[in-house]
Amino acid sequence: MQRNADITFKIRGQEIQVKITRISDHYLIVSPYNELLVEELRNLHKARWQPKLKAWKVPINERNNYAISYLRGYRYFPDNNVGIINFQRRLFKHQEEGIKFALSRRRCILAFEMGLGKTLISIEVMERSGFSNWWIVAPYGAQMEWIRQLKKWKSKVYPCVTTTYESLHKRMEESSTTPQGVIFDESIKIKNPNAQRSHYASELCRLIRSNSQSYIILLSGAPAPKEPVDWWHQLECIFPGWIREGDKHKFIKRYAITQTQDHGYGQFQEIIGWNKEEIKKLGKRIAPLVMVKQKGDCFDLPAKIFDVIQCETSENTKEVARFLANNSQSAIIALERLRELSDGFQYNKDGTYTWVGSKKLEIVKQLLSFYDVENGGPGRLIIFAAFRASIIKLKEFVKENGWLSDTIDGRGFSNGGCLDMFDSTDNYNYCLICHASCVLGLNFSKTFCLCYYSNNFDPNSRIQSLERRDRPGMDSKVGTRIVDLINLPTDQKILDRLNERLTMQAVTLEEIKKCLNHM
Repeated sequence: MQRNADITFKIRGQEIQVKITRISDHYLIVSPYNELLVEELRNLHKARWQPKLKAWKVPINERNNYAISYLRGYRYFPDNNVGIINFQRRLFKHQEEGIKFALSRRRCILAFEMGLGKTLISIEVMERSGFSNWWIVAPYGAQMEWIRQLKKWKSKVYPCVTTTYESLHKRMEESSTTPQGVIFDESIKIKNPNAQRSHYASELCRLIRSNSQSYIILLSGAPAPKEPVDWWHQLECIFPGWIREGDKHKFIKRYAITQTQDHGYGQFQEIIGWNKEEIKKLGKRIAPLVMVKQKGDCFDLPAKIFDVIQCETSENTKEVARFLANNSQSAIIALERLRELSDGFQYNKDGTYTWVGSKKLEIVKQLLSFYDVENGGPGRLIIFAAFRASIIKLKEFVKENGWLSDTIDGRGFSNGGCLDMFDSTDNYNYCLICHASCVLGLNFSKTFCLCYYSNNFDPNSRIQSLERRDRPGMDSKVGTRIVDLINLPTDQKILDRLNERLTMQAVTLEEIKKCLNHM
């Protein structure tokens, strides 16, 4: 763009004459007042009206340059002709479509539901990209699964860097070269533009975009994010300016339905819903960059079987539960202590714990027997527990019942080869005891059952963990059995809120006490 230029913006059928002057690191945009123009200029990143100059001051950056080009009528569409591809591996149709989409766009989001083979799609893209300097950014558990899948498929391209979101900044500081391609697995991790990991992901993408032939691929296990605003920063990483709104707050202002709230700390706008008509328009806008695939559209898998088992609660446990509720300072503290009691222990002030026993273990024993190889079972079982103490106890208990076992929790993998052991066709009984938040990207297709000894408070962890079995490789004749063990009424309350995708923040002490009075 010239230093001074008279140009025409095309906005909703109108042609609006503006004068743009480039000064150092910003543009000055001057035009007679036009309501549509003002609306568009406000959406530019950090655009400010300068009353003394009677002009809009707009920073010069990649996002604003694209937005201004768009207003001028240039409709750049990322689509490279990849021609006919002869695939050597046996792929599903949706995987072939995903590969062609990623190769043609180079910067895109594959919003494929969990279990649709995004890792193999990515391997194919890396091999066909013509580049060798690839980075993989993924949660720790998914990172381990990546290493396994690369070996399994005998990938011709191995990433130069495989790192977690938390360690990304260190790897960027250590690296002397910019990668030619990056894959962000579980990209929902960078939905918040204010998070440190999002900042480093954005900076890495900025460096990569300097090469027009490079690749930025985001993998999401959610075909539709929990909130539409979660799309904003992910799309900014791959194509700044493709979304009209220059920041998250402007996005919310356009698409969300809000109401004014005041909880004693000043007024703020709370999101109570989303404008359906505007969200439809958003879907059309992002379609060239986002491919969405649902599991039900790709596979005919059996339905999950949900089995809520009520354990027999002793009178002593009921008494202790009421005491804990009556002597807790908040609902969250009460729920924590009641979950501990339900699992069979109580944490002490020094971090140790006292085991008091739980009827839940009797149900676990029944499951171990039912799925035992000698009884015709698959010899594989997944148990989720919310506490480190519960995980330790379950590991001991499973061993006592003749099963091999390992753990996957916030401390990592107790055995680096545990996933290979779990996938093995060897005839032995093997159980993985996990925290639900630590199984992102893992494949548990060899089991028939996911047992929740206890749930944590995060709905997203619950959703992610529920989908660990339903994928290619599972026995398609047997639906996944989801077992939830209920020892106290508060266990059911937690489960109900998780199923409604609600956190525990709104639960009150009175609700908890009332809940326990019905025992």
